[in-house]
Amino acid sequence: MMDLLSQIIIWSHQVFEFSGLVQKMKRIIPFSNYSERDLLKIVQAGAIKRYPVGKTIFYEEDPNFGLCVLLKGEVHLYKMGPEGQENIMAIIKPVIMFNEIAAIDGGVNPDTAIAFKNCTVWRANPCEFQEGLRCFPEMGLGLLPILAKRNRELVSKYSDLSFRPVRERVALLLLNLSDNGQIKIERKHQSIQQMAAHISTSPVVISRILGDFREEGLIESDRVTIEILQPEKLYSLTLIEIEPALP
Repeated sequence: MMDLLSQIIIWSHQVFEFSGLVQKMKRIIPFSNYSERDLLKIVQAGAIKRYPVGKTIFYEEDPNFGLCVLLKGEVHLYKMGPEGQENIMAIIKPVIMFNEIAAIDGGVNPDTAIAFKNCTVWRANPCEFQEGLRCFPEMGLGLLPILAKRNRELVSKYSDLSFRPVRERVALLLLNLSDNGQIKIERKHQSIQQMAAHISTSPVVISRILGDFREEGLIESDRVTIEILQPEKLYSLTLIEIEPALP
């Protein structure tokens, strides 16, 4: 009797969890035009898993992990250098899919995914995803805008890494992390090592440039936060023109 009751409780929890997942999935372009009934079929083909902060979800060059959708938390996608250096390729926040390239072409994982916060992830393994494309072909068309957007982001990142001096890249990073100087950067979330990984440089270089910016009065920093004091001057370093405020 208890086994039956336990099974009913587990089944009820799964139904509730999948029902909530359907609503979240409707916010993602490839799934937005499907009925709740069809979406329920799609999400039931996958599985939900939780990852604690710091846990590796999958590794670069490992066999295809399949399509993932981040439901809660934050995931960082890394490329690892030959000597172990890290380069953050993308930051994934809810509700966004990732590892779609491997799911589509069937190849190995193109990067390493690490849970930056406690995460809840829905995953469809490669076979489930390919079967989903056959049953719901419009899902493939819905992936095209996402792939195009991410390609543009990679081209922009490549341009920054190729043509911007490190000092400019640090200035641009500080503006991005601080929402253009409106919020303080919390060092517990953005360590020197992580900041270096964002722009493909070394922690020593980041520390030196932050020290220069502090001496120039552009920022104020301590062990807890970094505050942008003169965002306009940081903008000028990045060669970006500030758009005039709307009346």
